[in-house]
Amino acid sequence: MTKTLLDVAKALALAAAFFLLVQALLQNYQVLGESMEPNLRSGQHLIVNKAAYMSLDADRLSRLIPFYDLDDASRIPLFGKPQRGDVVVVVSPQPSAKRLVKRVVGLPGDTLAIEYGVVMINGRPLSEPYVRGLPADRDPLPIPPDHYFVLGDNRPHSNDSNSFGPVHRSNILGKAWLVYWPPRHFGTVDGFAVEPEMQP
Repeated sequence: MTKTLLDVAKALALAAAFFLLVQALLQNYQVLGESMEPNLRSGQHLIVNKAAYMSLDADRLSRLIPFYDLDDASRIPLFGKPQRGDVVVVVSPQPSAKRLVKRVVGLPGDTLAIEYGVVMINGRPLSEPYVRGLPADRDPLPIPPDHYFVLGDNRPHSNDSNSFGPVHRSNILGKAWLVYWPPRHFGTVDGFAVEPEMQP
């Protein structure tokens, strides 16, 4: 009897540990609204990869490892940083603090402008095959360190960085990975490796 109870306790502990691990690495998210059409539609359910942009606190690490050089970095990415074209879930910096799904278009250190609806990165146009409609124009804006400029794909109908400005890295919850509901839309979320075009 005691052995059976012990086995059950071990199984429950293992299941709990597995559940916590999955919760730490993955999260579900429901798309609400039309801001990412035609690529994501309202009502779709996504799995978000929270591990994609995980990082270590470099300052804390330097205290544990003697002679560790910080190289002026506050955090060390484990698997990579958000890239231009990634679809991400962010916490809005607005008072509502809503979770929004958007696409990364501007990276730290970029100067971003929008001219006649075209996103300009450091004076060069960004070719975006995923866009529907044109956003409002914006004067050149330097993107601070650890900040990202995110926009919806349905530009005229999106609450995004064109309204609330660049978002801090800590506001990015993870990378949208998979549409799992409804079943007819099952598949990976399209990210695009986009870079500014070279001027002729």
